[in-house]
Amino acid sequence: MDLSKVPVSRGALKDLQDLFSLTGGFPSAVQQDGFKVTFWNGSILFEIEIQFHYKGKILSLSIPPKKAKMKKRLKETELWNEGTPVMSEDSASREKLQRVVTHNDFDGIVSASICCWALKIEKVFFAGPLTISHSKITITEQDVVCDLPYPLVCGLWFDHHQGNLEELDYRKINPASIPGRFALERSCSRVVYDYFFERMELPHYFMEAVGEADIIDSFAYSSIEDWRKETPGNRIDSTLKIRFPSAEDQATYMRTLVQHLRDRPIEEVSCLPSVQRHLKQYREEEGQMLRIIKDSSFFLDQDEGKEVAIIDLTQHRRRPHLIKNLAFLIYPEALGVLEIYNLTDQGVKSNHLGLSMSLSINGNRGHQRKNIGEIMRTLNIGDGHPGAAGGTVRCASKQEMLKKKKDLLNQIFRLWFSQQTG
Repeated sequence: MDLSKVPVSRGALKDLQDLFSLTGGFPSAVQQDGFKVTFWNGSILFEIEIQFHYKGKILSLSIPPKKAKMKKRLKETELWNEGTPVMSEDSASREKLQRVVTHNDFDGIVSASICCWALKIEKVFFAGPLTISHSKITITEQDVVCDLPYPLVCGLWFDHHQGNLEELDYRKINPASIPGRFALERSCSRVVYDYFFERMELPHYFMEAVGEADIIDSFAYSSIEDWRKETPGNRIDSTLKIRFPSAEDQATYMRTLVQHLRDRPIEEVSCLPSVQRHLKQYREEEGQMLRIIKDSSFFLDQDEGKEVAIIDLTQHRRRPHLIKNLAFLIYPEALGVLEIYNLTDQGVKSNHLGLSMSLSINGNRGHQRKNIGEIMRTLNIGDGHPGAAGGTVRCASKQEMLKKKKDLLNQIFRLWFSQQTG
């Protein structure tokens, strides 16, 4: 039954306006064009979504659960459809969604697994923030975008990055006008989970995966021992950091993880033979990573407290494969780590610089009040979370690269030192 085609009488409109008043009031100058019940399971009203025109704009109203009075109002306005959920414009548009475009990390994988389950989507594409910002791939209204900057158009968008919110403000786009959800949560997985949890019953096993994503994406561990503990999430996250034979091999493995996390608990997924095989490879590679970090790291002279360990990989012909946070095993008292390296152009080392920075477990403690994402945004070179961020700097020559590298390190430390410590 498509209730959007039900004619709205003056009396029904008056009843709807009375219904609005139960939720805090709504403008009386509403020209009601249509309305639909989106979810009624026969005993509890979860949501009513009403589309209407107001001051020339199409708006959507979600009415929270109410008791008998709302139930009576709905029956009076012939909005009652007990039993099967009625398709709303929003849910109808979901039928057109064909692909999830998500960040190529643990948080992006968990986000995609929830979207694929909720929206019955099979296709998943992995990307980094710059791929979206530079419009290197085509995204349409058939795509769900997770944990990435907002593209020019998409079907649904989920994100939690402060910098992406500021970018919307710069572009004069109201995030509330974008289908999907933005929220400053510790992970995009949390944003996605909350969005669909409000609309349907989700498998209970998603809760553990989302909880792990909250900790991993924000690096919110209580200690180095907690970080090194072999939880299901930590095991899977480690497997994403190995050196894959090719980008396609990496994408194939991540798609497999999305499918498994969609259908089973994260504990089971972490014990799968393919995951254990990749985990064994990571453990073998970790020792080599630690050696490279030890040989390539230092502190600035002005960093008397040795707060920020710097890993300078620009002397290498090709950027070594490593996990910068392993520096905290070498410098456990450091509050942060900054990796600086040369970007590649079609596999060839360029003069352009890439930067990646993270807070340590100590640096993530509330009294430190450090915000790496704000540092990158202040320098206008990148974006990220308070606890992890990255950026890029264009350089025309090797001489310019060396000068900008020195200047950047000093500017970053100056901004770091200026941020308040409680």
